[in-house]
Amino acid sequence: METREGTKKISREAQRQRRLQKEAVLDLALQSAAGLAKIAASLANPVRKNLDYVGIGRQTAVVEPIASGQISYFDRDIEEFTATKIANNGTTSIIEIEVARVFVDGFSIVCRPKIPVPRLYTTKYDVMARTGERLLQSAALREDLYLFSLYNTQSTVANTAVTCPTMLSKHGLALAYREIERRRNKVKNVVMSPYGPTGIRRWEFKDLDEATRAAILKTGYMGSLWDADFYCSDLLPAKTWYFLVDPMMCSWMPIYNDVAIEVVDITNDDLLIVKAVEYVGMVIHDASSITKIEML
Repeated sequence: METREGTKKISREAQRQRRLQKEAVLDLALQSAAGLAKIAASLANPVRKNLDYVGIGRQTAVVEPIASGQISYFDRDIEEFTATKIANNGTTSIIEIEVARVFVDGFSIVCRPKIPVPRLYTTKYDVMARTGERLLQSAALREDLYLFSLYNTQSTVANTAVTCPTMLSKHGLALAYREIERRRNKVKNVVMSPYGPTGIRRWEFKDLDEATRAAILKTGYMGSLWDADFYCSDLLPAKTWYFLVDPMMCSWMPIYNDVAIEVVDITNDDLLIVKAVEYVGMVIHDASSITKIEML
C-alpha cells in the first residue's frame, strides 16, 4: 500500500513539473514578437473547401482488435431446429450439432503522401499535424469503400431490393424494413447517399413529426427513425440506401494493426515522405442481414 501511494505521489509530482515547464515556455513565448508569431501559427486553421470525412463503416460492423500473432476467426451460431412429437414407446430423433468456424483474412491499406520540406516553415498552420488528420481520413475513406462494396454485393443475395419510383417515401422504407423483419431480425443501421435526405426533406408533418424530421438531417450521423440509426456518406452511389441489422449479426471487421502514421524518409528533392498503414479484415457473414433501396 505504501508503494502504491508513493507511486501516485511521484506521478502527480511529475505531472505538476511538466505543467510548470509548459507554462514557463508559454510565458517566455509571450514576451517576444517571434514567440507570439509561433503561437499565432499554431492556432491558425487551414482554409477548407468542405467538411472533413467521418468514417461510417466501423459504426456498422463489429470491430475486433487482434493481438499480434493471433488469427482472427469467429464461430457461427448453432442452426435452429424444432422439437418433434414422439408417440408412446416411439424412437426419438437425434440432431447432430455442428458449429462452423469462419476465418477472416486481412489486407493492407496504405497511403504515402509527400510533403515539400519548405511547406513546414512557410505554411500558417501545422502541416504535419494536418497531414496526420488527412491520413486518418484517407484510411477511413478506403475502409468505407470496401465495406460499401461488400454491402452492395450481399444486399440482393438473400433479400429482394426495393425500388422507389421517385423520392424516398415512408412506404419504401417500410418495404425495406419488411425484408429484414420477415427473417426475425431488426434494422439497426441505415446508410444512404447524400441524395437520400432530399426525400426526407420533402416529407410533410403527416409523414413524420417536425422534431424527428429535424433530428435526422444532421451531417454524418443523421439521427434515428423506427429504432434504426441513419448515416449519410457521399461515397455511396446516388439514390442508394442500405439497411443493416445489428453489427453482431451482420458484419465483422478484425483490426490486426490499426492506422499507424510514421515519417519514412526525406528524398533528394526535399520531399518528406509520410506513411499511414493499417492491416484489417472485413466479412459479411450473413447475406440476409442486408437489403437495399434503389430509387429510379
